[in-house]
Amino acid sequence: MRSLIFCLLLMSNIARAGENMAIEIGQPLPLVELSGRAGELKLESGEISYATWSSDSLQGRTYMLYIVAARMGIDEVNQALLDALEAEGGVEAFPEEKMKVVSMINIDDVFPMGGAFARSAFEEARQQPKNAHAMFVLDDASKAQKAWRLKRKSAAVIVLDSAGRVQKFKDGKLSSKEISEFISLLKALRDGE
Repeated sequence: MRSLIFCLLLMSNIARAGENMAIEIGQPLPLVELSGRAGELKLESGEISYATWSSDSLQGRTYMLYIVAARMGIDEVNQALLDALEAEGGVEAFPEEKMKVVSMINIDDVFPMGGAFARSAFEEARQQPKNAHAMFVLDDASKAQKAWRLKRKSAAVIVLDSAGRVQKFKDGKLSSKEISEFISLLKALRDGE
């Protein structure tokens, strides 16, 4: 009986260890590089182009990554966090030299035949004046999802400090308490605490 209990406890710990060991608080994100028809969407003279993007470039200021699968309604999963940021004064309350929002979409995690639609909608969103402050990154091969062990069909939020180290991370829907914690952390990082 004792060995059965030991085996069950061991299996439970192994299962928990595999939940997400790729992203560790206080460490940089595992490297992800995107290029070609993926990467950072640049807007110049009203035209969209793609630039090579690397997760190791996320240094020099606070970054909040908002990563979503290209699924209908998934952007609503953590809309409450974006609303809370807006209630704090929006992007103006977090000057660009101190904080940058990175909107990342995984168009490989999409309903069948939806990749082209998702790409087009994301490019259109990048062109909106209200999004001028944000960095838009498109992943067309689930590279971030795999490297960072994110859930499929989900949304994740990651906050990095100016040295590029993970300060907070959540994969899935945020609770009200977690939203408050994210906002407090962003304000503390903005204020240099």
